[in-house]
Amino acid sequence: MTTAALMFFMRQLARLPLPVLRALGAGVGRLLYALARKRRHIAHVNLRLCYPDWSEARLQDVARRSFVLFSQALLDRAWLWHAPPAVVRRRLRITGATEDLTRPGAVVMFAPHFYGMDAGGSAVMDQIERPACTIYSTQSSAAVDAWMRAGRLRFGRPRCCRARTV
Repeated sequence: MTTAALMFFMRQLARLPLPVLRALGAGVGRLLYALARKRRHIAHVNLRLCYPDWSEARLQDVARRSFVLFSQALLDRAWLWHAPPAVVRRRLRITGATEDLTRPGAVVMFAPHFYGMDAGGSAVMDQIERPACTIYSTQSSAAVDAWMRAGRLRFGRPRCCRARTV
């Protein structure tokens, strides 16, 4: 799929109601689990190493759910990056120790490198008024790189700091 087609497809997905997009993501995740043999094997090996006492059924269930959540999070970029700001604001809520995000001084936040990272980042950038910086890895395609940066810089006043490989 070309980059232009991918971006067009994601813009179209942004119009869908969230339950429809979630169902689509679940279907894509199940399909990937069935077809992506190498990735499925890696997931099973990693889970088996981390949880040697798990049954094979539990291991497969967790791996399958991981593929579903990954696919749903991937499709979330459609509405996070292309839906009207009011739609994004309705769907995102910051909960927990929010006072830590608004106190004076520097705040360092760590987030897992995928799944909800873009949703969390968008919520914080939009709802907490303070300058911010996020670490970003340059993508191999200049068009995809520009598209991802634009999506991640959509709300608030963030800066992208390019990650350097060592």
